[in-house]
Amino acid sequence: MAKDTYSEETIVLGKTKLGEADCIVRMLGRSGELVEAVAKGARKPSSVLSARLELGNRVQLLIARGKSLDIIQESRLVSAHERLHREPAYLSGVACICEFASKAAQRGLEMPRFFELTAKAIDSAASSTTDRLCLIVAAYLLKASSMLGVRPSFSECVVCGDSLASEAPVAHLSVIDGGAVCASCVRACETEECAPALVTWAQHALFARFDDLTSGELTADAAHDARLGEDVLALALSWVQAHFGMRLKSARSLVQYCML
Repeated sequence: MAKDTYSEETIVLGKTKLGEADCIVRMLGRSGELVEAVAKGARKPSSVLSARLELGNRVQLLIARGKSLDIIQESRLVSAHERLHREPAYLSGVACICEFASKAAQRGLEMPRFFELTAKAIDSAASSTTDRLCLIVAAYLLKASSMLGVRPSFSECVVCGDSLASEAPVAHLSVIDGGAVCASCVRACETEECAPALVTWAQHALFARFDDLTSGELTADAAHDARLGEDVLALALSWVQAHFGMRLKSARSLVQYCML
C-alpha cells in the first residue's frame, strides 16, 4: 500500500543532523504552520536535496507521512538566493529572520500572512545593500511581532495614549510596557532615553513596505547615521526577547558583519 503523501510549499528555516547522512528539516509551510520532515541522505555530497534545502530557500515538496516524522520524497526549488552563499552578511541576515520564524511558527497554527511576510523579508534582505540589512531584519521582527499580537507603539504614549511631541529633544522607551512614553508619564514605568530619530525609524520600519526600506530614500535627519539600522535592530531584538522570550543568536553575527 502506498504511503499517504501530501504536497507542501515551504521556506527552509533550519536543519538538524540525524544519523550519518540524514537530517531533520524545519520549515514554514504556506499555511504559516511549522513543518518538520526527514530528508534522507541529504548530507551526502551527491544528494540533490542538499542544495535545495539550504537556509531561506523556497521549495515545493512531496512529503510522505511517517509514524514519528514525515519523510521528504521529492523536492523542487521554487526560489533561492545565490548571494547568501557568497556574502556572509546576507546569510546572517536571513538566518536571523529564519531563526525567529522557526521559533514563532507552531504545528496546527495557521498563519498564511506570516508565510508571505517571511518570504518577502528574505527576498528583501537578500537584495538589499549592507547598510539597509539591519533595518530590514528589524522591520521583519517588528512586523512579525505585530502580526503575532504584540504591536509596539511609537507614535503614542503607551501609558496615557497621548500623541508624542515630535520636537522633543529626547525620547523615552519602555520595551516591556509596549513602546514610547511621553515626558509626563516617564515616572510611571521603567524607561530608557534614546534619540528621537530611533523612535521615528522604528515607527517607519514597522509600517513601511520592504521595497521602500530596500530602495527608498532615507529622509530623516539621522538618515546618514551608519548606526541607525543597528540601533533599530537592537530595539527589535530587545522587543522579541521581552515579549516572546526569544534570544536570537544569529543576530550577533549580523551586527558584526554590518560593522565591518
